[in-house]
Amino acid sequence: MPKMISSLSLSAALLFSAEAQEPTLPRMELSTDKACYLPGEMVHLTASGTPPSALFIRYRHGAQILAEVPYAEVVKAGRWSWRPPRRDFQGYLVEVYTRSAECELVVATIAVDVSSDWRRFPRYGFVADFDDGGDPAAKRTRIAEEMAFLNRCHINGVQFQDWQWKHHYPAPLDAKGQLMPAYRDVSNRWVKAEHVRHYIELQHRYGMKSIFYNLCFGSWKGA
Repeated sequence: MPKMISSLSLSAALLFSAEAQEPTLPRMELSTDKACYLPGEMVHLTASGTPPSALFIRYRHGAQILAEVPYAEVVKAGRWSWRPPRRDFQGYLVEVYTRSAECELVVATIAVDVSSDWRRFPRYGFVADFDDGGDPAAKRTRIAEEMAFLNRCHINGVQFQDWQWKHHYPAPLDAKGQLMPAYRDVSNRWVKAEHVRHYIELQHRYGMKSIFYNLCFGSWKGA
């Protein structure tokens, strides 16, 4: 038993020593201003985190390297722009890396989709909550956070689930023929029209398509 304890203690000490000596890797995150770009459109990129010294940026299409530039030459306050080739329906990879005589270390990557029609490479998501619980400012903040996350995931088509009043009559109008600011959906949940509009506004800003959802083979009594 004493020998076993001694062996375990030695193993733990070696493991602790190895972990203590492991180098701290740089941590960076990249983001783009859109989930999908039209041919010829400029891509605006943002890097967050603390970049190590002697960084480089590389643009790739598969195994083909399109360009390599020193990070410090193009990045100002964590932001820079790049114009991909004009060819339609292409995907690219942006790599931020550091290199030495021994090796390269890729610090961060992000993809870029250049497609004039989102249906060629559909990446589908949905939204389903259009109420604010009495706090519209907090809801707008949540919408901004949700759409930023979908953008980082390169979602290019967003379906609006149960956003309408009735499936044969999507939005109710008041006595003057104006869209009512709030109404209940098929599940009796509140829908605020301003939040539906805000979702659409942000999705279009990110290059996403906002998709109308309707119920197949469904009808209301008297419809």
